[in-house]
Amino acid sequence: SKPVNRLIPPNIHTTLQRHLKNSTKAPYIPQFHFPNGKPPPTITTETTMQRLEQVFDKLPNYECTRDSFQVIVQMCQVPQYWRLPLFMCTQLTPNGAVDGDKFLHFWRQMTSFCHDAASRFVFIMSRGDRTRPYILPEDFAPLIQDVVDTHPGLAFLKEAAEFHSRYVHTVIARIFYNVNRSWTGKITTAELRKSNLLDVIQLLEEEEDINQIMAYFSYEHFYVIYCKFWELDRDHDLYIDQQDLARHNDHALSSRMIERIFSGCVTRSPRRGNNNPMIQGPNGPKMSYTDFVWFLLAEEDKSHPTAIEYWFRCMDVDGDGVLSMYELEYFYEEQQHRMESLGIETLPFEDCLCQMLDMIKPATPGCVTLADLKRCKMTPIFFDTFFNLEKYMEHEQRDPFAQRENDDLSDWDRYAAQEYELLVAEEGGDTQGRCFIFGQPLLSTMAGGTARMRLPVPSLLQPGVHGTGTRRSTTTCTVGSTVHCTSVSATTVHHSRSTAQRGGSCKATSTASSSTSGSGSGGGVTSSSGTSHASNSDRKVHGASEECTGAASETSMHPSRKMMALDSDPNTFYSAFLV
Repeated sequence: SKPVNRLIPPNIHTTLQRHLKNSTKAPYIPQFHFPNGKPPPTITTETTMQRLEQVFDKLPNYECTRDSFQVIVQMCQVPQYWRLPLFMCTQLTPNGAVDGDKFLHFWRQMTSFCHDAASRFVFIMSRGDRTRPYILPEDFAPLIQDVVDTHPGLAFLKEAAEFHSRYVHTVIARIFYNVNRSWTGKITTAELRKSNLLDVIQLLEEEEDINQIMAYFSYEHFYVIYCKFWELDRDHDLYIDQQDLARHNDHALSSRMIERIFSGCVTRSPRRGNNNPMIQGPNGPKMSYTDFVWFLLAEEDKSHPTAIEYWFRCMDVDGDGVLSMYELEYFYEEQQHRMESLGIETLPFEDCLCQMLDMIKPATPGCVTLADLKRCKMTPIFFDTFFNLEKYMEHEQRDPFAQRENDDLSDWDRYAAQEYELLVAEEGGDTQGRCFIFGQPLLSTMAGGTARMRLPVPSLLQPGVHGTGTRRSTTTCTVGSTVHCTSVSATTVHHSRSTAQRGGSCKATSTASSSTSGSGSGGGVTSSSGTSHASNSDRKVHGASEECTGAASETSMHPSRKMMALDSDPNTFYSAFLV
C-alpha cells in the first residue's frame, strides 16, 4: 500500500503549514507606556538644534556666558528659571562660559531620551546622569539661588547675602515636604508629574509678587518659619534640642510626642556612616533647621498627606503600621495629667476612644491605620486630642458649623498669614519691645555699634489673600542685626490668641489686625486659665527681654554650620544641606 502522506494533495499540506506558522506569531501591539514621555516629531527636535547652532554661531568663540544664556533658554523653549541648572549641565561653575559643541551634544542626548517636561527637568537637575533618575536636595540650590538673584519680588533680599542660603534651604525643605511622597529624599519623575512644582516654577516668570506664590517660594512663609526657629534656637547654632522644641507654642506639645520626634522616626537629615539620623548634643539628640521646617509644616496643617504620615509615624511606637489602643492610651495619659493640673475636667480614656473610633471609622475595628486617617476629614482633631493640648482645647470650644474666613486657603497658609501680620504689623511701634538679634544685644545697648544687615522685610506689600486692604510694613530699625521687632503687647496677643478664642480674658493691646485674635463663648475654668496663660506669657516675654538686654555679644552661629548659613554661592552649600 502507498504511504499515507502521498494520499494528501501537496497544496493542502502547504496550507496547513502556513496556518500553523502564522498562529505562533504574537500580534502587534503598539507601545502605550512612555516612562519618559511620548516622543515628539523628529522635525521638532531638528528645528531646535538648527536654531541653537545659529545662536552659537553669532557668539564669540562659539561660547555663551551666563549673561547671554537667556537667549539659549528661549530657543530651548524651557521655563526661565531652568536657566542656571541648564547652564551648569555643561559648565561646572556659574561664572564660566558654555561651549557650543558640548551644549548641542547634551541637548541632543537629552531630547533623544527625555520627551516631556518632567523627565527633562530631572535630567537637567541631575546634570545628565542617566544612572540617577531622581533629584537630590542639593540639586535645587542653583535654581533657587537664581530666583533670589533675579526675581523682582526678592529684590530687597539681594543685598542681604547672609540670608540667601537660609531662604534656599527653606524652599528646598518645602519642596521635598510636598513632592517627595515616598520619604526617600529623592524626587523621581513620577512624583514630579503628580506635583505642581513645574507649574509653580513656570509661574515665577509671570508673577512679580513672590508672596502671591504661596507654594514653596513665598518670602512671608520663609520669614515666619525662620523667626519661629530663631525663637527656639537659644545658642543659635542652627540646631535645637528637646528642651528648645518643648517651648514651641507655649509648651503645647506633650513631652512624649517630643521624645518620639527626636527618636529619628520622622527626621529627614541622614548622616553618612551613622545609623542614627539625629545629631547628638550634650542634652541629647538635636534637630536641624530642615527638620524643623518639616515639623512646623506638619504641626500647623495636619490635614496635609505628609503631615498625616508624619504624625502617624510618631504615634506608631512599635512600628507595626497600626495605632493600637495601647499606643493611643500612652499618649492620651499625659494629656489627662496636663488637663488635671490646669483644673480642666477630663474625659476618661474609654469615652475618648469611643469618640475617636466613631469619628475615624477604621476599616478594622480597634485598629487605626494610615489609610483610615487619610480617608477621614477630621484627622487634625484626632491628632490634637492625643498630643497637642492647646489645639485640643480650641477644637472643644470651636463652633463646628461656623464659617471660616478664607476657606480656600490651607491651614498652613492661614497660619502663616496670621503669624506674619503679628511679626511685622506694628508700623512705627515700640522698637524697644521684643527684638531677635543675630549675635548682638538689644537696640538700646547698641547706640554706638556697627550696623549689620537684618533679615529684611518688604517695605510695601500689596494686599493679597490675607483679607486686608492696607499695605503692610515693618518697624524701621537703624542699627542692629534684627530678624523682627514687635512690641511686647503684640507678642502677648500671639501667645494668648487661642485662649482669647476660648473666651479667656487676656490683658493685651495691639494695633495688629483684629482678625488674629477672635472671641468666642466660654468661661469657668477655661476663662481663668486663659487669664493666667496670658500673664505667664507677659512674664516670659519680660524675662526674655531682660535676659537679652544683659547678654553680651556672641558668635551668631557654630563655626561648623557657617558655610550652610552664610555662604551665598550655590556651589558652596550643595552638600551642606545634608551634612
